[in-house]
Amino acid sequence: MKSYLRYFGLVALLFMALFTVQRHLFLAFSHQHLAGRGWREIVQSHLHGLPMDLATTGYMLLLASLFAIPLLFNE
Repeated sequence: MKSYLRYFGLVALLFMALFTVQRHLFLAFSHQHLAGRGWREIVQSHLHGLPMDLATTGYMLLLASLFAIPLLFNE
């Protein structure tokens, strides 16, 4: 069970890192639209996106864990 939780924790961190990289790439490719924007607005975009990223990660892990629960009882 401990390895199961460790695995899902690592997958959650991977998803959060992926979402962060995607947000940075989006901001890098749309830098012309950021002209005149302060760094506070960029940081606020990260803070605004954090709950959505956490929710998406949770839903994806919920789906994966529902499929993996029978494997816990198989051992």
